Amino acid sequence: MAELKLEEAKKELGDLVNRQKSALEKSKESQMTDEQKKLAESEKQKAEKLRQEKEIQAKKDAELLSKKEEEITDEADKKRRSELLEQKRKEEESKLSSDEKIKKIKDESQKRIDEIANELKQSKDLSSKEIQELRKEMELIKKRNEELEKGIKPKDEDDEIASLIEKEEKERIEKYLQDDKNLPREKRREMPEEDLEEWLLEDLKAATAWLSRREHRRLNEKNESKMDASQKKLVEKIFNKQIESSNRVKIKHPELDVSKREEELKSQGKSGKEVQKILCEENEKYRIFSEIFKEDSNKYWVMENAPEVIMAEMEKRLSKDSSGKSKEVEELTKKVEELTAELAKLKDTDYGVNSTLQRKKEEEEKLTEMEQNLVKTMEDLNLPQTKIDSALKKFREQHKK
Repeated sequence: MAELKLEEAKKELGDLVNRQKSALEKSKESQMTDEQKKLAESEKQKAEKLRQEKEIQAKKDAELLSKKEEEITDEADKKRRSELLEQKRKEEESKLSSDEKIKKIKDESQKRIDEIANELKQSKDLSSKEIQELRKEMELIKKRNEELEKGIKPKDEDDEIASLIEKEEKERIEKYLQDDKNLPREKRREMPEEDLEEWLLEDLKAATAWLSRREHRRLNEKNESKMDASQKKLVEKIFNKQIESSNRVKIKHPELDVSKREEELKSQGKSGKEVQKILCEENEKYRIFSEIFKEDSNKYWVMENAPEVIMAEMEKRLSKDSSGKSKEVEELTKKVEELTAELAKLKDTDYGVNSTLQRKKEEEEKLTEMEQNLVKTMEDLNLPQTKIDSALKKFREQHKK
């Protein structure tokens, strides 16, 4: 009975609060102008609309996550599902401790190693290039796992920088103490505590002024160290990420791994410029890759995935060059065919050729207008002279008949 009365009391109290709240809102509303009422109603409608939209989106998101990837056909839905999964992954990962994160990486790595091993067992259906790429990927994963096994854990960047700054400051003070020990007290940058205490007793004003200068100098040097350390860490981070990105590029395009050839050329006494020139002449992919980097090197130097970004542009250019040349050859070939057909129509006219390639040199050099057009077209195609002579001979034999 006591519990029942308590629940009834809570309900009555809740109803009372709601009634008072409603009365207060009505009181406020009665004091509003018509314009204020319209604005309040508009804001209320907007808030309700936003709430409904969020509710609908949440329901749709839940449905997307409940479906399998192959069940989704709409590209926008696929993209949204991918974003939701990534968001969910990050939320779950943020709750993990450092050790749990490392364990998760190792488990995922081992799973991928097992997958690669299985693919290599079924290597009958794989090309030698695919096998090579799989083996390189496995080596990279194993190397990362070895580092984790040795206890290489990511440190908090701020803590690491603070530790480095403290170490540098300590070394700097020790160096100043040693370098300045024979200088007059007022000209020293640092001095032992006992010397400072003695000076304070002798000349408080001079010692205090020196202390002020020392603290100001220490602060400036510390700030400079902090800036340098932050830049070093940033450069180190970018460099390590670029190495990872470069390894992925070399797995996809082994031709870009020119390290052995580079060492070979250096051992022959070639200079850096000579090595680069030879590599670009020998390796088309490397040449294009280098050109793209030089076009905007400042941008690529600070981009963590620069190698992969450059690789994507290289692939575009290779594809474009290939299709462009094919189209050009196709158009020029078509022109040759059209010209040959036109010449065939004129075989019975005065423009026909009645001589052979066996005639005298001075006669051979005299080409008809149509022969000149044929030769000119084939020259535009950059065809070798042997093919031009052969085509001319064939053309003359056709018109001789």
